[in-house]
Amino acid sequence: GSLLICFNSVGAGASQNHVHCHAWPSPPVPLLGGSGGRNGWDCYAVSRAQTAMDGSGHLAEVFLGGGSVRVSLLDYPCCCVRVSTQIGDAANAQKATRLAGDILAALVGLVQDLGLPHNVGLLNRPMNGSTSDNEAESPTDTDAYLFPRLRERSPGVTPGSRIGASEVMGVFHCHSDEQLRELAPDNTEGEDLPMAKALGDVSFEPKVEFWSNAKSILDQYT
Repeated sequence: GSLLICFNSVGAGASQNHVHCHAWPSPPVPLLGGSGGRNGWDCYAVSRAQTAMDGSGHLAEVFLGGGSVRVSLLDYPCCCVRVSTQIGDAANAQKATRLAGDILAALVGLVQDLGLPHNVGLLNRPMNGSTSDNEAESPTDTDAYLFPRLRERSPGVTPGSRIGASEVMGVFHCHSDEQLRELAPDNTEGEDLPMAKALGDVSFEPKVEFWSNAKSILDQYT
């Protein structure tokens, strides 16, 4: 199984003014019957996003720690940088996880220095695609998602609702049938979905500018 741990900063869905996180089993209940056979670590819209281009025709990604950590800017409506461990074997687990944590902390520091509201989502993923439930035998990799943002609400899509970590991961919470119809109208898909527009409305832009700033930090780990 998998567990999603999320953080909302002030201005990005936080409901209280102190540091705290939310955690729930993954897939979440709404996706249990319709996740298309996906596992808890790849059932979210953001977990299916591909690596974006960096503006110069190259993939916006960096491999660090001898390839044990991959950092990518994602092609996703809301600006998102993913930090993933690719441990390979149990002997490297602690070192790779510590490096990924240091990188994530540095990127969060960048977001805070820029004064941006933000969300963080952490998902564990079985190493090498293993399905073993025994973590002693099969340490888990981790995917960390960092979402730098400009605002808390979309001005044009359900403007009365705050967009938090669950929403930027791809799971919107609806409080009425009317809101559900607004977010997911019939015969609409892909980038035309109001949910995608809402995420774009709250995203830091341009995304490649944030990636450029992030790269200057990542260079310290090469």
